[in-house]
Amino acid sequence: MSAKRRADGPAVTKPKRPATKATTKPGTKPGTKPGTKPGPTKGRWKRRLLKTFLWLTVIGLVGAIFAVAGFVYVYRQTEIPEPNEAFLVETTRVYYADGETELGSFATQDRDSISLKKMPQSLQDAVISAEDRTFWTNKGIDPKGILRAAFNNAKGGAVQGASTITQQYVKILYLTNERSFQRKAKEAILSLKLQREMSKEHILEDYLNTIYFGRGAYGVQAASLAYFDKKAKNLTLQESAVLASVLNDPSDLDPGNGKDARQALKGRYQYVLGGMASAGDIPQETADKAMKQLPKFPEIPVTDKYGGQTGHLLTLVRSELHQLGYSDETIDGGGLRVTTTLTKEAMDAIKA
Repeated sequence: MSAKRRADGPAVTKPKRPATKATTKPGTKPGTKPGTKPGPTKGRWKRRLLKTFLWLTVIGLVGAIFAVAGFVYVYRQTEIPEPNEAFLVETTRVYYADGETELGSFATQDRDSISLKKMPQSLQDAVISAEDRTFWTNKGIDPKGILRAAFNNAKGGAVQGASTITQQYVKILYLTNERSFQRKAKEAILSLKLQREMSKEHILEDYLNTIYFGRGAYGVQAASLAYFDKKAKNLTLQESAVLASVLNDPSDLDPGNGKDARQALKGRYQYVLGGMASAGDIPQETADKAMKQLPKFPEIPVTDKYGGQTGHLLTLVRSELHQLGYSDETIDGGGLRVTTTLTKEAMDAIKA
C-alpha cells in the first residue's frame, strides 16, 4: 500500500489568530470596564486641595488689605475731640491768713492737679503695676492683653478689661462709659493717636490727675488727702500701693466699707506689690515685708463744709469773689487759691 511521504524539513505551525482588543471610550482608564466611572486619584485630591488653599489665601489677603485700608481711613478721619468739661475743672481752695491752713473749698469735682515730679516714684510704679504693666513699652493699646482677656473671659474666668492706662485716660477724658463696639474701637484709635502726640510721662501725669479713686476724690492729690490725710508727695510705699489698688474698684475696695472690703483690698494690694517686685521697682524682700499688712488708715473727719461757721465763712468768701468779678463757674472749677484775712485762732475762739 503506497502512501505519500511528507517532505523533509521543519514542521509548519499554523499561525494563531490575534486576540481582539477591547475598545474603550476616550478618557476611560485602561482596564476599566466600559460604562464604569473611575474613582478619584490621590493626585487629583492634592490638586483640588491646593487650588482651594490658593483661593482661600487670595481671599484672605484681599480681606486683610481692605481691613487695613479701612482702618487707615478711619484713623485719619478720627480727630481727637475736646475733653469732657467736668475733667477740666480743679478745686478752689480757701485758706486762713497764713496761706497754709485750709478753711474750706469750692468744687464740682474734688481735684487738685499736680506735676509728675510731685508724685512719689512709688506711686507711679504702683499704679503701672496695678493697671498696665506694659505701659512704658506699648503703643497705647496692648493686643496681647486683649487676646488674653478675651480668652480668659471665654473660659469663664474673672472678667478682664485689657484696657491700658492710655485707653482709660482716653475714655474718661474724651468719651463716655457706654459699652459698645463702636466706643471701644474709637477708644483704641484715639489711644494710638494720643500716644503719638504725647509723651508717656505726660499721659501718666494727666491720668493720675484725672482718674477716680473713690471717696469723691479725683486725682492722686485729692485721693491722698481723702484716704491718708496727707499730700501725695508724702505717701509711703504701702500707702501708694493702697491707692493704686483701689483704682480697680473704688467702692468695693474702700477699707472704710467693712471687713470684706479690707480683705478684698489686701488681695489686690499684694498683687500690686508683687508686680512692683517682678518689674524690679522694689526688692522682693521689701515687697514681702509690706505684703504682711495694710498701712494704718487715719480717721478722716466727715464735715458738712457748707454748714455751721465754715459754711457761713465760705458764703462770705464767695460773695467777695463775686464782687471782684469772678463767676460761679470759675469759683467752683477754676482751681483758685484764695487767702483770707481770717485766722483760725480767732474763728476757734468765736466758736468756743
